[in-house]
Amino acid sequence: STLTTELDANGETLARDIVYDNATTRAETFENGVRSWSSIKRNYDEHGGISDQLTVLDSGLTISTEYQYGAISLIVKEDLNQDGGQSDANAWSRIATYFDEDGSITNRSVTYDSGLHTSQHYTNGTLTFSQKYDLDQNGEASDANPWYLIEHWYGMDGVLSDRVEYRDDGIIKVHHYEEGALKSVSL
Repeated sequence: STLTTELDANGETLARDIVYDNATTRAETFENGVRSWSSIKRNYDEHGGISDQLTVLDSGLTISTEYQYGAISLIVKEDLNQDGGQSDANAWSRIATYFDEDGSITNRSVTYDSGLHTSQHYTNGTLTFSQKYDLDQNGEASDANPWYLIEHWYGMDGVLSDRVEYRDDGIIKVHHYEEGALKSVSL
C-alpha cells in the first residue's frame, strides 16, 4: 500500500490518497486538518453487512461503493458541482472500478471532462487490455485527436505487447513490443 499526504503551508492536512495492494484507492480531502465530507450514507443487508455506501464530499465529489459477500465489488467516483453538473475540480468526471470476490480489480472505466474515455481490463489483478476512445463531452465521436480508438494489449506479466491505433483517416497503425521495448510498427 502507498499513502500520499498533501499538507498546506501550516502543516495541516489538505488531502490524503491511499492505494492499496489490490489497486483499490481511497481519496480523502480535509479542511483545516479535518476531513471535509458533507454526508455518508450506509445501507446494510439482512445479515448486517454493508451493502452500499454513498459519501458526498464538500467539494461535490461523490463516492459510491457497493459490496458483495462482504467485499467491495464496485467503486464509482463522480466529480459533480453543487447543481449536479460536471465540476472542474478534476480532469475526470467519472471513474468506475470493479472488483472480483477476492478483491482484485477486474475493470476500470474513466470518463474525462474532455469526453475522452478509457477502459482497462484486468486478469487476476494484472492489466491485460486497455482502450482509449476519442469522444466529445456528449459521448459522440470527436476530431480532437487523429485517432478514434487506441488499444493496448499486455502479457500475463502486465508488460505491454501491442498498441493498435485506429486513425480517423482509416489507417490502422500497430506497434509491437517485446519485453516492453518497441520492436516494430506496421500500417
